Amino acid sequence: MKEIKGCAHLYMKDGKPVRLITHLSDILENGVVHLKGSRIYSDEEFKQSHPQDVSEFEIEESGIIISDF
Repeated sequence: MKEIKGCAHLYMKDGKPVRLITHLSDILENGVVHLKGSRIYSDEEFKQSHPQDVSEFEIEESGIIISDF
């Protein structure tokens, strides 16, 4: 088992997941990354607590977006 750093942001709309954006370190070539939710934010709470990620709200596409930590 290997520890990783970072987080994942699961965006919800009308009670359904629409987008997952990851910011994770040391992604494996093969395997499973187990993610645990730690907090639930309203859009405004998230914008205030994660100012570096506010631009994610401008993304209109649905799906999974993988980015490095």
